[in-house]
Amino acid sequence: MNQTSGGRGTGMAIGVGLIAGLLVLVAAAVFLGIYLGLPEFDHFYALLLIGILSLILSVGAYFSQALTRDPVVQRGATLGFLGMGFVVLFLTVAFDPAGGTVMFLPRLAGLIVLTLLLVVAIAGILWRARGRMADASRQERRSEWAQKPAASAFDYSAAQAVAPTSTGPSQSPPSSPPGR
Repeated sequence: MNQTSGGRGTGMAIGVGLIAGLLVLVAAAVFLGIYLGLPEFDHFYALLLIGILSLILSVGAYFSQALTRDPVVQRGATLGFLGMGFVVLFLTVAFDPAGGTVMFLPRLAGLIVLTLLLVVAIAGILWRARGRMADASRQERRSEWAQKPAASAFDYSAAQAVAPTSTGPSQSPPSSPPGR
């Protein structure tokens, strides 16, 4: 079987690429439908809806990582939807493309809320990355342990490594119970 640099077969790499491409096309069609489906004066709200939907899709993609052994597509979709959602929301709230739809103070409050959400999202990404690194090092130690030959109970050195050593004087069992 041909192997790619990531250790996966070429068939699986092509399948992962096809799934990722299909996911991008479906998301783009949904977002375009939302944007074009609303009247022109509601494009501000369409962009807000697209940003919020993108964040919701990123949460769904994150939870779908548990369904596969190698969640490359889901991890990529999570980060992609998360990035797109925050970019669309920040640009929409900051610059108000509809021109005066929302006053300054609500936009400022929206930017503060978005900044707090972004900090929480980045903290979650860093926490999960640290967990993945710990899992990788744990798996590396497991594979090293699995490579070692199993210790035999009939091997004298293995039995001596497990057997307790006595440091005190040798005690013999009592010959008979006291009082008899």
